[in-house]
Amino acid sequence: MDTIGNDIFQSIVDELVNVHDGNSKELAPYAAVSRQWQYALEKRIFRRCTLRTYPGELEKFTETYSRYPHRREALRELRFTSNIPRNGNTEEEHQENQDKFFSDVSTLFATFRDWEQDEPDTSLRPLHLRIRCCIDTSQNRRVHSEHFAPSIRSEDLDKLPRIRRITSVDMHHSKCYTIHPHTSGRLLRLMPRVESAAVYFWDPEIQTTSRGAKRRAIRRAMADCILMIKDSHPGLKSLCVDRYGWQDPENHYFMPESLLENGVDTLCQAIRSLSSLPRLEELKLIDILLSPDLFQDRSKDEATDGLVTKPWPALRCLEISTECVAADGRWCFTGTPEDISDNSDFGEDDDEVATNEFPPPFGRQGRYESPLYPWRFSPDPTTFNPLICGLANMSMHMPKLELGFFKIRSQSYLSRSLTFQWVSEGNPFESLTDLNNDPEYIGNWQSRQWRITVDSGNATWMPDDEVKEALEAWSGKGNIIVDRPVAGPQNSGNQALRLEDNPAYTHEVL
Repeated sequence: MDTIGNDIFQSIVDELVNVHDGNSKELAPYAAVSRQWQYALEKRIFRRCTLRTYPGELEKFTETYSRYPHRREALRELRFTSNIPRNGNTEEEHQENQDKFFSDVSTLFATFRDWEQDEPDTSLRPLHLRIRCCIDTSQNRRVHSEHFAPSIRSEDLDKLPRIRRITSVDMHHSKCYTIHPHTSGRLLRLMPRVESAAVYFWDPEIQTTSRGAKRRAIRRAMADCILMIKDSHPGLKSLCVDRYGWQDPENHYFMPESLLENGVDTLCQAIRSLSSLPRLEELKLIDILLSPDLFQDRSKDEATDGLVTKPWPALRCLEISTECVAADGRWCFTGTPEDISDNSDFGEDDDEVATNEFPPPFGRQGRYESPLYPWRFSPDPTTFNPLICGLANMSMHMPKLELGFFKIRSQSYLSRSLTFQWVSEGNPFESLTDLNNDPEYIGNWQSRQWRITVDSGNATWMPDDEVKEALEAWSGKGNIIVDRPVAGPQNSGNQALRLEDNPAYTHEVL
């Protein structure tokens, strides 16, 4: 077997990997054929590792990879989960979680340090690291503590070594146990060669009278994390920021609290500051509550033209999704209470209670109380238009932008949304519907274009003069395509409709 030519041998190994779909347990027996087979198969078997810190697992991981250099060189992706022991409902429990999280991370980083010792940067194999926390108990109760986010104290972080091998990192979420943003930012400082990062943060739903203050504190901490990334990673190429937790109110009488501080949205301001990074090519903002601070510096008197003061010199792909409430607590959609649907989605009994027993808004101030009061169906020009115009104006400062994607949900629990795509010359739109037989899907590849996809709940919406003028400033006239569902029995009223439920769309070029 050892006399087989290297090309033929690699083809055999590749075929075995395909046949067994990369299953490590099924591939392991082939490693016993010879030393050559062992090394070749272990490069595939040890390429990805899922490590959860049950007792003894960290030691087993260290022994498995540290003993054989070719195994640790083969490692390309490590999914690391720290099992924190308690719910975190008290200061004592939170302290215990902190100690366990630091112990797990410290052991992992010490292993990496030993691997990198005396190794130049050029010889280090790239590694993607995903870090998350998960509670290690059968009683996974809902956490209402003010201190639930696992974190590492600053003085403990100073004890950790810098890790050069990690080039991609994902600070992942796990319900309420998402890593605190300050810890995420400081951990990233210890990974100086990271070029791609994804950071999740938990927007708390603590049921207390001071919930707004706690949400602002977490948002400000996430802003600090973004600024840490900017200062420590000038070569960053890709960043994803994902908010997790607080969801849209289902009662449209409810008025959410503002997350601004002294009239400024600290998070959007920090993200806008990040725009100056010279190599940032991809930016994803998932479920981030937006504000005009993403588009302009409102803290300076000279920023009066509504545009960012620094360009986004390298950005090629921008993806933003957001909910129907802005960061200042205002709704991006409006309507009148008389617009409440009387269809089967909400039930006749609920409607009778809604109109007779509890006339709104009295008795219905909660966010999710039933019966629901969904009557905000139309984009509100006072809040919606500045977001779209800001996006269009911001795009003027992105000389390399190829694809922009913006989705705003009018009702997340009914999958209603408006989606904006904008592409530069020679780039196609991403398919949101089944448009295989649509000759207009390709559009005009010779110019910049906008494509707006509306759902059944907003089927009559059209960009007004203010929005149209802002869009045309980037694309030019005649390059705005509006897709809307074809009228039909299943599209009538305010019935929820997913895009894939009805592929029949009309297309209008403005």
